[in-house]
Amino acid sequence: MSGMFPWVIGIFLIVLSGSLGYREYIKYQLKQLEMEKFSSTSMKKKVLFIRRREQEKHVYSLLNWGVGITIILFYLFYFLLMLQQKNVALTHQLIQVTEEVRTLKTEQKQFIQQFPLSKYPDKGIEIPMEEWEAMATEKDTREIQGKLEQYLAHSLAPYLGLSTVIITVDSSTKQSKLSIQIEERKGLDMKETTKKIVKDFSKINGLMTIKFQTVSSIDGASQQKNNWIYSRKEGEDFSLLTDKT
Repeated sequence: MSGMFPWVIGIFLIVLSGSLGYREYIKYQLKQLEMEKFSSTSMKKKVLFIRRREQEKHVYSLLNWGVGITIILFYLFYFLLMLQQKNVALTHQLIQVTEEVRTLKTEQKQFIQQFPLSKYPDKGIEIPMEEWEAMATEKDTREIQGKLEQYLAHSLAPYLGLSTVIITVDSSTKQSKLSIQIEERKGLDMKETTKKIVKDFSKINGLMTIKFQTVSSIDGASQQKNNWIYSRKEGEDFSLLTDKT
């Protein structure tokens, strides 16, 4: 219904404007008639009668045009009012959904934090190499990146806890960077764990930088605590570039 409203208004305005334009054209044509050209009195009376009648029609046309514009403005105001009410309702729903998502994330975080962390396995974790290599060949890698980031965050959760994984790919060099943000946990030996993860992920071709960052939540806001950055050049091993603990 809302999609048809502009079309209805447009057609209505065209009809009103066309009718008014036609009346103006008739009025102009009648003004062009010169009374002196008619010698007969009866003919002059007929022309005067036609002018009066058309003048009345012109007045009625203006009146109808004004009423039509008033109706359009009324419905336009009504349409905008209904649209505003819908926007307010959608805004409230969005706020409610946002609050629910925030609550779920908090509950998820509390649930995950209850479980003790496991040591990162010496054999490493399963890394979907085909998807990783596809990021270097595909033009649009957003979907692949999203799935890979979710997979890695889920796979690293037993060893790091709740984490956020971000993969960045340089479109020109096809080289990638891996960033892992972790909620601060007691009993987690980050130095030892990061070394194992770096060793595990070093088999990924094109991965040049791995960044680890721990954050802590204070009054609902995340604050950066520590970070470690490992980097390498093509054909070389990773080395610890930054250690802020």
